[in-house]
Amino acid sequence: MEKIKLFCIPYAGGSATNYLRWKRYSDSAIEIVPIELKGRGGRSTTAFYENFQEVVDDVYNSIKFELGKSDYALFGHSFGSMIVYEVIKKIRQAKDQDPVHVFFSGCGPPYIRKNKKLSNMSDDELKEEIFSYGGTTKEFFEDENLLKNFMPILKADIKIMESRFQAEDKDKYNFDVTIFNGVEDVEYDEKDIRQWEKCTLKKCNRYKFEGGHFFINEKTEDVLKVINNLLNSYHIN
Repeated sequence: MEKIKLFCIPYAGGSATNYLRWKRYSDSAIEIVPIELKGRGGRSTTAFYENFQEVVDDVYNSIKFELGKSDYALFGHSFGSMIVYEVIKKIRQAKDQDPVHVFFSGCGPPYIRKNKKLSNMSDDELKEEIFSYGGTTKEFFEDENLLKNFMPILKADIKIMESRFQAEDKDKYNFDVTIFNGVEDVEYDEKDIRQWEKCTLKKCNRYKFEGGHFFINEKTEDVLKVINNLLNSYHIN
């Protein structure tokens, strides 16, 4: 039985390493494939992206040779969800194999514009803002060595994230999607989240987990239980 590959895209300031611990909780029929973005982790010597399209092209190029070899799914959290949304467009334009399932996490539909500009904040204001999202300790923001590497990545990601706005895409998916959000994440309300349903002709599942914006770090095992159950259904069917 071929494993289903789950390509995982990190959030702003994050890295592929954020998903390595997922392998501990994933089912044996699922292969967790973390995708590294430029300027971090194993690609720390590469320059940051100049614009959002460059991110999308890079992620697509990272996975395109795997498409068609087996069933696969996509997962993105926050900034990663925005990337996944655009990568799917590129996959479909290239007439590559569709994913069997897509997980959008910690993010409303990218065609909903939010007015808060993180890029206008000072470093101290930005640190307080990220801390308020939950899932990141005070100790992290007091570690100068960690911040020296983290803050430039975060600010580079925010810059290109905020430069992007997309009108609602009328081309609907022919596969199921699942939406994950934290109970205490107030960035998007229930009305915003329900608009993900417009993206697909198939099923749109919605799950909420205890925690704030970074609930995936706090509730990793619970998140993977849902992912395992959903992706295993494709083997059964």
